[in-house]
Amino acid sequence: MEPCEVGAPLDGPAVGRVLASRPGSNAEGFAPGDYVVHVLGRRDPAVLDAAGTQKVDPSLAPLPAYLGVLDVPGLTAYIGPERFAKIKEGEL
Repeated sequence: MEPCEVGAPLDGPAVGRVLASRPGSNAEGFAPGDYVVHVLGRRDPAVLDAAGTQKVDPSLAPLPAYLGVLDVPGLTAYIGPERFAKIKEGEL
């Protein structure tokens, strides 16, 4: 991510809901009401390029989980000890 400028909105991971999708754009597969994860931070509204979003399903996990345990922090928490520290069961 680029450094933020004073007074500019902060970029970062966020969950949003699709309000509208421009017909004929690269937003195929996204419909009003869909939930997505993006990296433009908390903006109201956020105008997004579909290429920079990922559809998420709130019936599979609570929406905040897509910013934590199901995102980079969760992956880091799993892979760090598992693959790099090579911690074995009973060592913690």
